[in-house]
Amino acid sequence: MYFEYLTGGSLDELRYESCFSELFNDEILGGEVEKIRVGFRQCFSILDKIAVAVCELFDVYPKNRVVFFQSFWQLHLENRMETFESIKSPGLLALYSIATDLNEKGSGEWAFLKDWRNDLEHKFVIVHKGEKPSDVYGSYKMMNDMLFINEADFIYHYKHLLQLTRSAIFSFVFVVREKALKQKAEGGVYLPNIIQRQNFTLD
Repeated sequence: MYFEYLTGGSLDELRYESCFSELFNDEILGGEVEKIRVGFRQCFSILDKIAVAVCELFDVYPKNRVVFFQSFWQLHLENRMETFESIKSPGLLALYSIATDLNEKGSGEWAFLKDWRNDLEHKFVIVHKGEKPSDVYGSYKMMNDMLFINEADFIYHYKHLLQLTRSAIFSFVFVVREKALKQKAEGGVYLPNIIQRQNFTLD
């Protein structure tokens, strides 16, 4: 979706229809901008699925069974710090580092990306081209809870989110491989259910 946004697509009909919604308030309309909105949210969906897979792999579900990538670790509760430390996996440590950067309740460097994701789900988010959106007809005055993001800023940070998501995928693969190799060295081949269901092999 990011690639299609940069290169353009066959959305002439949607571009034509978007003209009827144009209020000359600098908001970017049309199918292209929706691709990066959806792609941004999907990155967090991928990360959350990785978190669920970690919980399946090591049986480390939090007590409340609520799993979000940036917050399921809860190292301050129920001796979870000792549990994770006993796993001794560099890949898992890398995942925790990424999660810490995204944790909106701490001081994560990229915590605002999670805030943006929540805003895209629950608020009116206006992606605009200019430094400051104009509003010729006062359309923005109709809503109080709105977030304005410059298109260049959105693209810039979306690229960083893609990079973080890519790193998380690789790190999780290393976690699974390391666990399987340890199990094999101990006398058996370990393929967790989540891997078996996908018909993956270690080769």
